[in-house]
Order: sequence, then structure tokens, then C-alpha cells
Amino acid sequence: MITFTQRLRNLTRDIIDPIGRTLNFIGVSPDAISLFGLFVVFLGAWRIALGEWTQAVAILLLGLPLDALDGATARAHGKFRPFGSFLDSTLDRYADAFLVGAIAIYYINHGQGLLAVFVIIALHGSLLVSYVRAKADAIRVNNEVGLFTRVERLLLMLIAWLGSLLFGQAAIDLGMIVLAIGTQVTVLQRLYHVYRALQHDQPRPIDLKVE
Repeated sequence: MITFTQRLRNLTRDIIDPIGRTLNFIGVSPDAISLFGLFVVFLGAWRIALGEWTQAVAILLLGLPLDALDGATARAHGKFRPFGSFLDSTLDRYADAFLVGAIAIYYINHGQGLLAVFVIIALHGSLLVSYVRAKADAIRVNNEVGLFTRVERLLLMLIAWLGSLLFGQAAIDLGMIVLAIGTQVTVLQRLYHVYRALQHDQPRPIDLKVE
């Protein structure tokens, strides 16, 4: 079954891959792109924490394509880079924590404790989704299933931020509640999938990249 993430990658590959080949040709390292992308995310998260939604959206719209460019540049390199894949996945977890954590800081600073709890649940779920995928890979089980992979999580947050420009904080509030529920559901989906896969003994090769 083709996931939403795979469909999106297939749709954007004709745009992203030529850029990746160009970056590889001029000697840009995929790891450098990953690190720069994390820096951009940090800047966006900083503006989120301050409640500067317009600035945050502008920064993140510029920075999100970097999440795909590092992979395209790595493919153009032509050799499998285990540490590069490992580093990219690790930096993705940092980015998740920056983005969701910044919203928690905003809520706490504005005395909205209940909403901050939802954000903490969302962050917990986001990290667990990737953790369960990584542990499944370690026992050679394909575990790309689930409602909220990283692409869906990023799209939801982007929609919430864009919605905040029209509808104010209510769009962020709704997005975080949906993210909190959706990520926890995804964890349960992946746990069940691993259970079923092990019952039927369906292993696969290890993939270091987790979503």
C-alpha cells in the first residue's frame, strides 16, 4: 500500500531531484543542508514562541523544502550514507521538538495551561511515532503505516499556522488538539501493525530513515 508520504515524494521528485543533483554537482553536502534546515526551523520556532505567527510562517515556508532537498542531494551523491541518514532522522526529531515545544512555550507564557497539556501530548506522540518506527526497523518489520507520519504532522501544523493568519489563535488551538489525538492514534496503529507482522513473520531490510 502506497502511503501519503510516498505519493507526495513521487509527485515532487521531478522538481526536487534536479535541484539535488545541482547541489551535489557544486559540492554541497546533504548533512550541511540538514543542519541549515534545522537552524531555519529553530528561527521559525523562536518566532512561534513569541507569538509572531506571520514571521514564523514566512520563515518555515522557506525552510520546509530543505527537509526534502537533503535527501535529493544524498540520492544524487549515488552512495548510501548510513551516518547521513541517521543524522537526518535525529535532526528531524530536534525540529519536531522545536516546533511543537515553541507552541507550548507560547501557551504557558499566556496562561493557557490546558492547551499546553495538549501540546505536550502532541510532542510525546510525535516522538513516539518515530521511535516505534525505528524499533520496528531494528527487528526488520516494515512500519510505515499510520495516520500521522512526519509529512502529515508538518502539513497539519502549516495549515494551522496559515489558518492563524485568518482566524487567530483558534486555528492553532484546533491544530494542536488534532495533532495530540492523531499522533497517539498513529502510535497505536504502528504497535498493532508490528504485532500483526510478527504474527505472520514478515521481516524486511533495515531502513535508517524514520518518519
